[in-house]
Amino acid sequence: MLKLSRAIFGVSRRFNSTDLTTVKFDDGIKEITLCHQKTRNALSIAMMQNIIDNISKENNNNSLRIIIISAEGPIFSAGHNQR
Repeated sequence: MLKLSRAIFGVSRRFNSTDLTTVKFDDGIKEITLCHQKTRNALSIAMMQNIIDNISKENNNNSLRIIIISAEGPIFSAGHNQR
């Protein structure tokens, strides 16, 4: 699916995961923090794919109890960004 979306929309990752999110996993709790304050944590295609990838990594992890999505900065997210 990702390859298909990249082919259709010409999407390429401009940021690595540390530019967009930080991830912590401790005692069954995974926290994904949006950390791209420059864009007010806008949900670009790259940001959304990064979040999906980080959630999907735990599909078979029986020790995972909860995933918390938070954000750095004064707002959670500016919303969708089609860039």
